[in-house]
Amino acid sequence: MKRSAWPLGIALIFLFALVAPLPLIAQASDPAEAKKEAKAKAREARIQEYVRKKEQRLARREAEEARKAEEAAAQRTAETMARDQAAAQPAPQPVAVSDAAQSAEKVDPKKTKREKKARSRRAARGHLPRGLMKVHGSLRASDFGQDPTVAKYLDLIETGEASAQQIAAFGNFLGQAGRAKTALAYYDLALGLDDGDTTIWLNAGTLQRQVGNLGAAAGAYVEVLGIDSTHAYAHYNLGAVLDEMGEYDNAIEEYKIALTLDPTLGDPAINPQAVNNEKLMTVRMLLYKEQSGGLVLPLVTVPHGQIDGGE
Repeated sequence: MKRSAWPLGIALIFLFALVAPLPLIAQASDPAEAKKEAKAKAREARIQEYVRKKEQRLARREAEEARKAEEAAAQRTAETMARDQAAAQPAPQPVAVSDAAQSAEKVDPKKTKREKKARSRRAARGHLPRGLMKVHGSLRASDFGQDPTVAKYLDLIETGEASAQQIAAFGNFLGQAGRAKTALAYYDLALGLDDGDTTIWLNAGTLQRQVGNLGAAAGAYVEVLGIDSTHAYAHYNLGAVLDEMGEYDNAIEEYKIALTLDPTLGDPAINPQAVNNEKLMTVRMLLYKEQSGGLVLPLVTVPHGQIDGGE
């Protein structure tokens, strides 16, 4: 009499049902490792972004130096040609006194002064990037450009003698006047002159955030940290941008670093941003847990519980 194969088949199916989910269980068994790996990837992405920005700055600087070298060579060539032409021309003949007096009567001193000033300005603007020249000219022609402070900054920048910090200060003036996009154009010029100033990078990031360029803002704060990794305010601002971008875990990590470096950043009296930052409470709890080893609440003194001689 033959035995039925049904019990054996059922047993094999049951065994396969037990064994098949094991890889899935093993795969999901270590969420902490997956979270750690995600943080590492995010950190690597920030580093790559920093390197990319650094390479772009170096490329811009090299292009600017090449442009200046070409302009200097062209200027030297023009001067040489002008000297050669002047040497080849015959000496001017003396002008009769009556003709000189008549010519002097036709000259308007005020008009000559205005024309000379306009020519010097046009020549001075030659050192500005093409995009900024248009912005600069528009500012000069606007009612806003008639403000004494604005006019002084414009004059100084046109001479090519303004420092990176002075140009950035003008950018701050524009930003506070509600002209963040215009301010960023001048901040680009300032960073081209000095890309090692953390304050200029920090303010550039803040302006980028104001106009909604969150990626560029995060990149600027990463630049600050590339220069000074202990810059607490840059860590805080980077956390705020990551928070706004929805990268909450990375934002919490940056907030933790910021408050560890400078606990006063959690005080609204020192850092007004802290007023509306709901995640700072979470950060404080995490820091307290790390520093104390747990979230155990301190014991409260019992009123009237002391005995004579007791501490």
